[in-house]
Order: sequence, then structure tokens, then C-alpha cells
Amino acid sequence: MDNKKEIEENIENVTQEMKSKKSNKGKSKAKKIIIVLAVLAVLGAAGLYILDKYDIPSYIKNRKNYSQIIDRNYKDTKKVKLKFPEKKRNLIFVYLESMETTYADEASGGESEENYIPELTKLDMENECFRGDSDKINGPYVLDRCWWTMSGMFAQTTGLPLYSKLIPNETSIFENTFYPGVTSLGDILNDQGYKQVILMGEDGGFASTDVYYKTHGDFEIHDYYYAQEHGDIPKDYFQWNGYEDKKLFEIAKKEITELSQKDEPFNYTMATMDTHPEGGYVCDLCKDEFDDQYENVIACSSKQLGEFVEWIKEQPFYDNTTVILSGDHCTMDMEYAEKLSDKQYRHTYMCIINSAVKNDNPEKREYATIDVFPTTLASLGVDIKGDRLGLGTNLYSKKKTMVERYGVDLLNIEVFKDSQKMKTIFYSKEEDDYYKKLEKQESGE
Repeated sequence: MDNKKEIEENIENVTQEMKSKKSNKGKSKAKKIIIVLAVLAVLGAAGLYILDKYDIPSYIKNRKNYSQIIDRNYKDTKKVKLKFPEKKRNLIFVYLESMETTYADEASGGESEENYIPELTKLDMENECFRGDSDKINGPYVLDRCWWTMSGMFAQTTGLPLYSKLIPNETSIFENTFYPGVTSLGDILNDQGYKQVILMGEDGGFASTDVYYKTHGDFEIHDYYYAQEHGDIPKDYFQWNGYEDKKLFEIAKKEITELSQKDEPFNYTMATMDTHPEGGYVCDLCKDEFDDQYENVIACSSKQLGEFVEWIKEQPFYDNTTVILSGDHCTMDMEYAEKLSDKQYRHTYMCIINSAVKNDNPEKREYATIDVFPTTLASLGVDIKGDRLGLGTNLYSKKKTMVERYGVDLLNIEVFKDSQKMKTIFYSKEEDDYYKKLEKQESGE
């Protein structure tokens, strides 16, 4: 077998055939034997490749078992002592839609012939991405349960994969709470008196993003409809999924300036969107530099982000402000992804600017988006006893991340298993009621 995908497809095809055969009572025993032999043949062909590289049989066998690795390593954020500096720092956290390190050229640590993100590459080289003494940019792995926008935000603010039976974006069922047993970055900063805002150019109700941020930190939700109501865009304005990033940055500058003039510290979170759709959204700032439209949109996003960071650096509040740029997940543009190497894992972009602490580790760190959570707090000058929160590790510390301890292959298998602690933390009455309703509909009651 050449790769995991082929193996999984073969196993899935045989499994489906088995199910079909089971329902047909008239089929002969000989055919059933052939099916069993076919399964064994597929597994045999995969051989040591599966066992050593992907451990697929173990994955299938253990998917419903409890993960001792997750349970053993989980640190309850509520029980960890956090010490904030006397003068609290502001935070500007920008989620970069679908931004990954492959967009840089190979010489800089990416996979492209040309560098589509020169501004972001420059920021990584001048600031912190935990590359150690390397001259190549570095970013986090995206674990399973963390690979779509809501789960990406969740992982980076809780140190946890989104342990839910719900399929991606089905979290829109949440109307009142969003896993209240979880402690997030927003919860912590809210308790410390931070004014918190999240800015997005689309409907904040998508995937219950607004519910998450409202119930975990009392954020003001400045979404597409908020912009309409407050005159930031015309009432009839609509581009792609709301409004484009060009306007997002204009609004952000205005709102951050207003927040900086108040007495309390602020956490201003925002999310770009132009690089999300297939081919990206082409605004009037995009240039025709490259053959592919998506590459031009990526380059346009990098340029706007570079200019936005330069603006922040010129502001009077900058000295006491940490800026974090972080990809929410890897690209959703399948045409672009097909051009990349056949590496099983890629990395999202990550950069911390003007941190309260310095990283003296000469070694490149291997980490995942769950590690962004404690690292963000550390960059604000917060002392974290034990340097671990949730499943995340403070990258400024000498503690090993879970990726460094177990490897990303094993860790991905483990996060798919059940966990005694996660089941308790992630219990949701809304989700429970939702599935009970579905069961009744399916049974015809």
C-alpha cells in the first residue's frame, strides 16, 4: 500500500461489503468466507506499514476505549495557579483563516517555489514562532478534532480538542451554553477585568461562535450584523460571506484605538476570512502576481496583515500589548492542497509579537494548536504553575509538549478515544437533548 488513504478506502470498501452481505440472508457461506479473507488480505498487504506508521488496526480497536494518555496528562485549568503581572498587558489575537506555513518558499521553511507570504515570513523571522536557532519558520500541528474553524479557535483558547459527537459546525445547536465545564482564555481574562471583543466579518451565529465567546468571557460580538447596525458597512452591503478583510482591518483599527483609551486592559480577538473559500475572495487590493487566484489572495492577506502589524507598532498602546497571529487550521482549498507534497501533516502559521517573556531555547519546538492557550497567557507575563493547562504546554518553558513526548501519530489516535475526564468536562444538556430528539425521530416516536 502506498499511503494511509488507500488503506482506509480498501478497509472501508470491504467493511461496507460485509454489512451489505449481512443483510442478505440468501448469500452463501462461501461468499462470507471470501469477504473475511479479503479483509485479511487488505490488512496483510498493509503489513508493517500500518503497524509502524499509522497503527490503523489499533485505532479501530481502541477508538471507543478510554485514553490513559489523555486522562493522565490533562491539567484542569481551574486548579492551576496563575499569577498575573501587576500591570496587565493588552492582547490582540488575530486568527488567520486557513493560513499555513506551506505558503512560504522552501528556503524559508514552506513548500512553494515562490513565497506567497513574505510579510508573514518576515514577522516570524523577527519575532517568535519557536523555531529555535533554525532559519526556517515554524508552526503548530493541527490535531484531529481541531481542524475546522470553531474547533481551531476552541483548541487555541482552551488547550483541548473539541471533544464532541457533533459533526463540524453542527455546534450551531447551542443557544445558551457552549460546554460550560471548560475553562477558556476568555474566562481567565474576564476574571482579571479585561474588556473583550471578537470581530468577524460574517454571521457570529455560525457554528455558535457567538455563544462560545459570550458564555466564555462575556465578549462583545462584533460580527456582520453588528457592523450593519453601527454604520461600519451599509445596510445592503454583502460580499461573499459578509464583508471582506479590507474592511475588517479598517474597523479593527478604529475599535482598538477606542479600547486603548479606556482604563481596563483589553483582549481584542479578530478573524480573517478572505482565504477561506475555494480560490479565495478577490478584493480590490489583490494583485495578479501569481498564476493561481488562491495564491494571489494569500499574498494579499499577508500584505494586509503586515501593514496591520506595522500600524499596531506605531500606536501608543503597543509597548504594553502582545500581538498573536495564528492560523485557525490548514487550507480548505483542495486544488491548492493537491499541489503540495504527500506529507501526512502540515503546520498552521504562528507568530507572537512583543511578548512579555523571551524564548531562550535554541531548539525548534514540536507543538500543536492546543499549546497556543498556555503560551498566550505566558506571553502576557502570566506565571503558570507547572506550565501546563488543559492538554497544552507553555512553549516558553522547558516542559515537553505532548507532541514532543508522544509524537503526532500516536497523539492523533489518542484524541479520538474516549476519555473519562473529557466526558465529564464536555457534558452538555443541549447536546444530550439534541441526540435524544434525533433518536425519537429515527424510531418514529
